[in-house]
Amino acid sequence: MSSNIRIWVGDLDAYISVGGSKEEEDYDKKEEERAALDQELEAIGEISLLSGKFISANNLYSKDVSPSEWRWATQQAERALHGAASIDNLFLNRLFSMGRPYAIGRYSKWERLDYSSALTATFPHGLKALINQYLLAEGIDHTSPAGDCIRTVLKPAEQISEITAYRRTGMLQSAIHEMADRAPAHPGRQKLSRGGMRIILSLARLHFSTTELKVGSFRELKSLVDAYETERTAAKDGGGDHSVINGRLIRAWRLRHIRPLIDLYPYSIRHVIARALHHHSSGAGNPDRSVLANELALAHCGIMRMRRAGRDRARSK
Repeated sequence: MSSNIRIWVGDLDAYISVGGSKEEEDYDKKEEERAALDQELEAIGEISLLSGKFISANNLYSKDVSPSEWRWATQQAERALHGAASIDNLFLNRLFSMGRPYAIGRYSKWERLDYSSALTATFPHGLKALINQYLLAEGIDHTSPAGDCIRTVLKPAEQISEITAYRRTGMLQSAIHEMADRAPAHPGRQKLSRGGMRIILSLARLHFSTTELKVGSFRELKSLVDAYETERTAAKDGGGDHSVINGRLIRAWRLRHIRPLIDLYPYSIRHVIARALHHHSSGAGNPDRSVLANELALAHCGIMRMRRAGRDRARSK
């Protein structure tokens, strides 16, 4: 029989245990902690998301997101959206900036790029500096009148939203070829370093991919995704989509590169994007600020869980 006695203390507004074993005291403490947790989870309740979706606080907790972590994430999200006149714009920019470092890291590994160069390519004038560096390595004077074709390609390419990063990169490649052919001291495009060209084009595609994600609304985001779908469909229908790299036949070569950078974002952010696109396509109207704050908070939690898992893997090695 338990010798543990629980009595009510009015000043504390709670029961306390008197006597009993250490095991009983630990059990009572765990019970109290569980009751407090249940109360916190019940207070959070159902969390509204885009496209009429919901997630419960209990579901978050089962995914190792505590109530205190959720409250922290919602505070960060509400601060990010505070006072915004164009909330869609601010929401999307914040969402994409949260996952950009991860996407750049995945892209650099996928394309076998130096991470510092990849990061430089995402800066406003980074690509121009990298192109100049490449042209100098090739012995092409980028300050000559022929260099105008590069500058002409870069500026409009950043302003035409209907052109995907893949097509913009193709425009840049054509401009570099033209410069090589016109440069007096260069034997022409056939003598350009294939390795150097691969790297600069990969960096250019990354630059344009980050630039095109500066969308101001769900409608513009949908237009970007549709542009890629149209281009991928055209590539499939065109046939002959293969290339020989280092003696190996690589099928679907163009399709491998016709994809928006959001495909490389963390899953938590990609799920938010999917709900945003569905919300827009369903004609549900402008979402409430609280819903967008919930979505940002959920993305925060997803990245937090991802980082935590990475640290745990590192410790286990």
